[in-house]
Amino acid sequence: MKSMTDIRELLAEQMDALKQEKTTASTVNAMCNATGKFLATIKLEMEFARMVGKQPADTFFAAMVGSKPLPEPAKR
Repeated sequence: MKSMTDIRELLAEQMDALKQEKTTASTVNAMCNATGKFLATIKLEMEFARMVGKQPADTFFAAMVGSKPLPEPAKR
């Protein structure tokens, strides 16, 4: 997976496969769970990069943020 579009397409394919009974709900659930963990690591890396004032080094991030500075996180 090289982009968020790839992730969305993968999940959509899994949902279609489930509708066509070509996979199981537990398999789709596992894919969704793994995707959530993957996205959580991206969020963590972006937050860390913002805190230290640097751009994330991973190429996955380059497609999302390019050379723009990372935005401040929402106040909680």
